[in-house]
Amino acid sequence: MVQTIARRLAAALRERPELSLRALAAQSHVGRQTIGDLLAGATWPDVLTVCRLESALGLALWPGSNTTQCAHD
Repeated sequence: MVQTIARRLAAALRERPELSLRALAAQSHVGRQTIGDLLAGATWPDVLTVCRLESALGLALWPGSNTTQCAHD
């Protein structure tokens, strides 16, 4: 599951070259290092982290998730 999330996150960043890790971190309120660790497969994200990233990107990272239902704050 984590590999799927990391692949989808990496693909989203490749498709949006103007979106840096720093910009995604600011938009999602997820630390830049946390995002980097997730991309490297060095960490397991919690549900809140996935939710925040999905909301910032406007796409599902977790298979079968619905970003419109992701309320985190």
